[in-house]
Amino acid sequence: MKLTYISATLSALVSLGSAQAGPNTLARYNPANRTMSANTTYCLVPINKSLVKTITGYDPLDIDASILPSFPAGKHPLIVQSGYNNDIRMTALNLLPLQIESLMQGSLIVPYVDATKDGETPIGVPVNYYIGGTNGQTLQAIVPSIAAGVSPFEGTAIFPAIFAPDTVAAKSLPNGFYSTQVKPFLLPNSVSGPGVYAEAFD
Repeated sequence: MKLTYISATLSALVSLGSAQAGPNTLARYNPANRTMSANTTYCLVPINKSLVKTITGYDPLDIDASILPSFPAGKHPLIVQSGYNNDIRMTALNLLPLQIESLMQGSLIVPYVDATKDGETPIGVPVNYYIGGTNGQTLQAIVPSIAAGVSPFEGTAIFPAIFAPDTVAAKSLPNGFYSTQVKPFLLPNSVSGPGVYAEAFD
């Protein structure tokens, strides 16, 4: 019963956000900052609490039942996020304006962990970030994924990936549910051969 309720709620939330992202209205007011328009879908996946330290390196914190009242006992949430980013803009070194028409993005984040080691301050710890091209242009994500880990651009490690669908945040299925799939890849080369596609989440 609870799973049906959670699934129905997630389906309703996804249906509200199934359109592509609109124009970036923030860029003209924040030219030095990275801005974009995004259509993002979030899902909470219950995982065993014992896995949290293995995944993040930190102990899980207890979550008040009033925050997630129907969440299964003994479980901890894993946030799975996927979305479509439109009209991405930033200025490198406050000199060079950069613009990317659109990219797909996804991440796995474990919230409510004791990253500060004080036993009470909940922090969300990113597990992996993924970025992908749109409209079948897979290699569109290579430069942003490399630049993301290089100062002065940002500093977060991001893996290039294949997204399905790659033109909207989620695909509508015949049963009323929605789907998004992310597969990180390695570029084809003479050592590893063809690109490797291992599923991150579906």
